[in-house]
Amino acid sequence: MERVSIVIPTYNQAHFIGEALDSALAQTRPADEIVVVDNGSSDRTADVVRSYPAVRYIRQDNQGVCGSSNRGIREATGDYVVLLHSDDHLLPGPLETSLRAFRDRPEAAFVCGDYRWFGAEGLWHKHDCSPAPDPYATLLRYNFIGPPLVVMFRREVLLRLGGFRAEFEGADDQELYLRIARAYPIHCHHEVIAEYRRHESQNSRKCALMLKASIAVLQALATEGY
Repeated sequence: MERVSIVIPTYNQAHFIGEALDSALAQTRPADEIVVVDNGSSDRTADVVRSYPAVRYIRQDNQGVCGSSNRGIREATGDYVVLLHSDDHLLPGPLETSLRAFRDRPEAAFVCGDYRWFGAEGLWHKHDCSPAPDPYATLLRYNFIGPPLVVMFRREVLLRLGGFRAEFEGADDQELYLRIARAYPIHCHHEVIAEYRRHESQNSRKCALMLKASIAVLQALATEGY
C-alpha cells in the first residue's frame, strides 16, 4: 500500500495556511500524513496549525523555503511526497490522479500535472510539455511544470539527490526538476490538480530574483554537466 505525505513549508502565512490545510484534508484519496514545517513564524501560524489535530507541526529556525522543504522531506514517512506551499490549494483529486499515473509509469521519479491561477482576475497560462520528445529537453527550454504543488515525487529519489538547493532559491524547483529528469524518467499526466495563488509577497513576483536564479541554474548546467 503506497503511503503519501503532503509537506507544507510555511513562514508567516497564518492568513493563508488554513485554506491550504483544508485542501490537503479534502482529498478523494486521503494523505497518509500531513507535515507542516514552520520557518520560525512570528504570526499565529502555530495556533492555526495546532487547531488541526491530524496535522504534524514542526518548527525550526528560518532556513528559507528550500530548508523547510528539505526538512519536511526528511521528516516524512511516505513513499511519495507532495509539496504544498501554504498560500496555495490542492484540488480534491491530485493524490488519486498522481498515484494512478505512477501505476501506469512505474519507472518515473515524479509525475506532474497542471494548475490554475487564483487571487487575481485575468491570469492564465498555457500548459504545454509537447515541444520536444524528451522531457529534459523541454524543461531546458522552459519550465512547463511550474510550482512544485503539481508534482508528486518519489521520496527516495529526493533523498538520494539531496532535495532542493538553497543557492538556486527563486528557481530551485526548476533546478530540481532538471536534476531529476537528467537521471530518471518523468511523466506528465496533464490534468489540472491545484490552484496557485497570486499575491504581492510571493517569490514569483520578484522578477530580479527569478532572473538571477534562472541564470545561476543555466550556469550550473554548463559547469556541473547535468
